[in-house]
Amino acid sequence: EAKDTPLQEDITFDIEDDEMEEPAEEDDGSMDANSVGLVHTEPAVQNVVMLAADLGGDSGHNRGAAHRNYKAVVSEVYSPPRVAQAARLLSNLKIEPGLSMDITTADELGQPWDLNKHAMRVKAKKKLDEQDPELLVGSPMCTKYSPWQRINKLLHFDKYKKERRQARRHMEFVCELYHSQLQRGRLLLHEHPAQADSWDEPCIRRLLGKAEVHVVDMDQCQFGQQD
Repeated sequence: EAKDTPLQEDITFDIEDDEMEEPAEEDDGSMDANSVGLVHTEPAVQNVVMLAADLGGDSGHNRGAAHRNYKAVVSEVYSPPRVAQAARLLSNLKIEPGLSMDITTADELGQPWDLNKHAMRVKAKKKLDEQDPELLVGSPMCTKYSPWQRINKLLHFDKYKKERRQARRHMEFVCELYHSQLQRGRLLLHEHPAQADSWDEPCIRRLLGKAEVHVVDMDQCQFGQQD
């Protein structure tokens, strides 16, 4: 499932005729990374637009074509199809549904994405590296990080310790995926309850130490959440 981003509208390489309408802003044909606009986040598209400009093409036309035809890929991990499903239903947003890897979904062989298994974690990382989504949404299980677990810690320490170790493994894995996103210049969205003590996990603290990572405390009631 390697990502493919075709441009469905022609990129023009022709030098415009003098009689054609002048663009609103003077363009000398040269383009830097920032001048490509929103498309600069997708290297493949950026390279095509800049190549066309270097060959004397109409930069404004090419930027518009790229903007109109480019679709961002969004994938999610530890989540059934939610964002991906919304992308399918809201095609006007021009978001391409990517992978949805969760124990409730399966790979191309029909095997559940059981990320407790090392082999499935390796496969999941490889799939995401190949797909290279613009946005990765992570929703690792929060049950073992809830305030109620503090009671279990006192009453059933051995069980608590085993389950916390497993939860930490998932948290470390999703953080590994997040770091890969950042290294590729992509985006990530990590969601967990504000009161969960997962925010104190070393892997999360390291992630939050990145200058490009920000924390937002959002009230889910405005989206219809109920106790």
